[in-house]
Amino acid sequence: MSTHQPFTIAGVRVFGGRGLISGVTHVRVSDGRIAAVGNEFVTRPGDEVIDGSGGTLLPGLVDAHVHLLPGCTQLAAVFGVTTVVDMFSKPETIDPERAAVAVSERGRGPSSPTYARRASARPLRAGTPRSRTRPSPT
Repeated sequence: MSTHQPFTIAGVRVFGGRGLISGVTHVRVSDGRIAAVGNEFVTRPGDEVIDGSGGTLLPGLVDAHVHLLPGCTQLAAVFGVTTVVDMFSKPETIDPERAAVAVSERGRGPSSPTYARRASARPLRAGTPRSRTRPSPT
């Protein structure tokens, strides 16, 4: 169950990946997900209405090569990055970021993007060296 109030962004242009989506001026969000796109008729009673006049909505951005630092998932979300793919950060950095994302997904913390971690350090083909994490000089 979401703790977020449903809202509608009104009077906005919507970019769908290949260009602006013709005829779409309103986007309704409910339970943390896009529930409807269209015109003013997607707004429901009780929705908070956000004036998007002059703005353009874009799909969430993906940063596919991140070396995590404390707080970077929250900062990424501020700039529209909704997915980050970590490139072999240490567990002591990853674990707090995962915990912050989990809290945000339950509606009880700051906004953070979806967190993804590269699953394996195996070589892409025979003979390719494995990636290694070395301590940073201080």
